[in-house]
Amino acid sequence: MECSQLLANLGYEDAQAILQLKVAALGPTLEATRVLWTQDVSPAIVCASLRLGAQRCGTAESALYRAARSSVLSRLRRLVAQVPQLAAAECPRDLAALLADGPLWDAVGRLAPPTAAYLEGLTSLAADVPMDGLEDLVRFAVLCAEAIRWTTDSPERFSCSQLEAFLRALDCVLSCPSLASLMGLPEHASWVCSVAAAIYHLVSQLKGWRSFPVALQEPPADSLAAGRAPVREACVQVAELVGWLEHAGREPHIPTFIRTMLHRVITGASFLLT
Repeated sequence: MECSQLLANLGYEDAQAILQLKVAALGPTLEATRVLWTQDVSPAIVCASLRLGAQRCGTAESALYRAARSSVLSRLRRLVAQVPQLAAAECPRDLAALLADGPLWDAVGRLAPPTAAYLEGLTSLAADVPMDGLEDLVRFAVLCAEAIRWTTDSPERFSCSQLEAFLRALDCVLSCPSLASLMGLPEHASWVCSVAAAIYHLVSQLKGWRSFPVALQEPPADSLAAGRAPVREACVQVAELVGWLEHAGREPHIPTFIRTMLHRVITGASFLLT
């Protein structure tokens, strides 16, 4: 908080230069992105700057808030530009290789908290996401979902704090009407399928041997139009997850903070498929 208070005394350009440390000096390569995210300003400082800057917004946005927002959105744009549009159901090996990259994995984890802080602050400011940042945020949410799926299969990388950060960022995107509308478009069905598969996989791991309380029978594959099988599977997964919500309180071994975020994410995902 002390750092953000010092930044609040600076003008927009100076605050932006500090929050976007090293961005201008690096080229648009994946290696540059790795360097940036191992030597950047702490996510906690960016989060605090967003919150403090939002508090200081009156009739106009404060310089600190604009600088912090610019820092988050520019990092989002830079990261997703270097990450192929992968869907775990289509290319799990490529996705696993991508997330196994230590610096890139850290980049996603470090960007999740500021992204959530930015989106959470929009409500109090009665603001919306800039049009040129919509797709970057949605793609990052899908990447967070894929990271959730991957981390549950990688005990050596598992972290409760990172899991919570990924879930929170995903929830913030699903809770934002403009972002949820973009994710729910027919041409983005693979994104919804990735989110559903990731959360279904996480819940399956958390509940262990217990079966889902609601089990649906899938229609024969040959009865579906070409390419609709993943969507069908996502619908079945989300329906089973919604049924699980009613019984989640009976599984006390699941930490409250994870269970609460899961409830919100599952609810948001169900709206995308209605």
